[in-house]
Amino acid sequence: MELKAEQLKKQFGNRIVFQGLSFETSSPVPLAITGANGSGKSTLLKVLAGLERATSGIVRYSEKGKDIPIDQLRLTLGFVAPYLNLYGNLSGYENILFSIQAKNLNIQNSAVDELFEYFQLRLAKHQLLKTYSSGMIQRVRFIQALIANPQVLFLDEPTTTLDTAGKSLFWNYVLSAQQLRLLIIASNDEDDLKHCKHRICMESFKK
Repeated sequence: MELKAEQLKKQFGNRIVFQGLSFETSSPVPLAITGANGSGKSTLLKVLAGLERATSGIVRYSEKGKDIPIDQLRLTLGFVAPYLNLYGNLSGYENILFSIQAKNLNIQNSAVDELFEYFQLRLAKHQLLKTYSSGMIQRVRFIQALIANPQVLFLDEPTTTLDTAGKSLFWNYVLSAQQLRLLIIASNDEDDLKHCKHRICMESFKK
């Protein structure tokens, strides 16, 4: 999977978040996006994932030289971020089943069970999400993003609420299948960044 961004610009009113941003990346080499708080890391991830439109510029995905429309890719695109809301009055398990049904994915319950087991949530999977700790909720977000075995995985500050054991579980799982997907990480945490060979610094693309 290849991703090419050409002369991306994002502007809110008179505020330019970034401009002149061009890069190419491909699986299986993870790409890191770094920068100070408010520098536009999350905004860039959303633009690349097709969740927001760029003010100008082009985002293009391709595989073996053939372009892949973002609408086609979206169903198997994973996105993890602390600001993505889940439903507190549903159980962790029900949150995942709802996400699967909303995307009309054909995924067996046994695959969901395996991820809850791996992320050490088996005993809590039928408890209401509002009873979970922040680290447990983040693990549910991982399951939601990974259940469809995404071709592209976006991670926005993925491990900020996790303890050391949680970080190890997450990275061991993600890196075990890294040959199969494109991985883009927005973070300033060196424990996350150490997995990335290439980095984009958002401060380099200001006005």
